[in-house]
Amino acid sequence: ERVTSTHTKQSFTYSIEFRASKLEVTVSLGVGCAGLEFAIHADWHEIGGKRIPGIVFSVPYAYASEGAVCGVPAAHDIPCVGFCSPVASDGAEGLSLMAETKYGFRNSGNVLSVSLIRASVDPDPYPEYGVHDIRLGLEVTCGDENTLVAKSDLFCHRPAVCSTLPNEGVLAPVGSLFSVENAAGSAV
Repeated sequence: ERVTSTHTKQSFTYSIEFRASKLEVTVSLGVGCAGLEFAIHADWHEIGGKRIPGIVFSVPYAYASEGAVCGVPAAHDIPCVGFCSPVASDGAEGLSLMAETKYGFRNSGNVLSVSLIRASVDPDPYPEYGVHDIRLGLEVTCGDENTLVAKSDLFCHRPAVCSTLPNEGVLAPVGSLFSVENAAGSAV
């Protein structure tokens, strides 16, 4: 276990070994951020057989929910992109689980979960074999769909940043390269 604290975030890292596989998980909270980020480095060496091994990230919650807002609405085993958020029956804030590259969400029995890795048998017994890097976000949010989509988009599509050493430059130190208003995009 390792705890890290910088001026931009605090985090801790832990490892779990099981059977032939190993997970290294870093949980962090950035300064000014409203949620936790889970960076999971999985070295997966499990093979399916009579039982199909897998890893599922699950979070219990203690509020009444009659449904969920998702990237793509559906029922159980929700094939949505980006996030799933059980909506609190009383209109209060609830949890939102965001996944950068995973899409098998479940919201059942006051447990919110997403499938991370799952072994197989046929036709390919080794589809997930090897190293995986997975990012998840867990945040307390309102049930407003537009807000949830915006938060998920920011989490799943982080802006690329490239810094440089201070220099004179040729442009004014203020302004914007471009702007976009009233636009939304999505791709599958």
